[in-house]
Amino acid sequence: MTETGLRGTMAGSNKGEGMRIIAIDPGTTRSAYVIYGEGIKEVGIFDNWDMAELLRVVDVKRLAIEMIASMGMILGQTSYETCVWIGRFIQAFSGSYSLVYRREVKREICGSPHAKDANIRQALIDKFGAPGTKKEPGRTYGFRKDIWAALAVAVTYEQMGYPTRKLLADDPKELEKWTKKQDDKREKRKKKRLAKEVAQNAGKE
Repeated sequence: MTETGLRGTMAGSNKGEGMRIIAIDPGTTRSAYVIYGEGIKEVGIFDNWDMAELLRVVDVKRLAIEMIASMGMILGQTSYETCVWIGRFIQAFSGSYSLVYRREVKREICGSPHAKDANIRQALIDKFGAPGTKKEPGRTYGFRKDIWAALAVAVTYEQMGYPTRKLLADDPKELEKWTKKQDDKREKRKKKRLAKEVAQNAGKE
């Protein structure tokens, strides 16, 4: 993984790659991004002003960005500052966007709202392979915590098949239908994981 500048390899055609997205783990001063479309295309970490500039020129049509939720707790100053940047990033981006909440990331990737960062990271390693070493780097070699978080947002977006926020806001029935579809998909994945665990445990006996 390298921290690319604004002259990185962002431009290009989407042909043959399906719908690419840019997923962001926002911070108060620096934010991580992953460009994702049938796999990891590019990753990096930028100062927030540079990230906003990137979003103005990037050749990607969809933005997925992690959104802060209070969960009944009092938010600190840094959380409010991050929310300001989330708004700036959305404003800078010309395509459609989706807000991805951490609780959705936990449920989609680990099947539990109580999953920790380490659990999410391990699930992503299971999906994309081990980071590897400097001599034999894997696809996720050199990823930092923020990059893992951005990748988790991208994978969650892909698995949940997010419609745009405008569609959900304009059509409550569409929102209800989409929510039920996601609940059904999660239940199927949960049953599949449980069956796999049972089979693995049976093999150890």
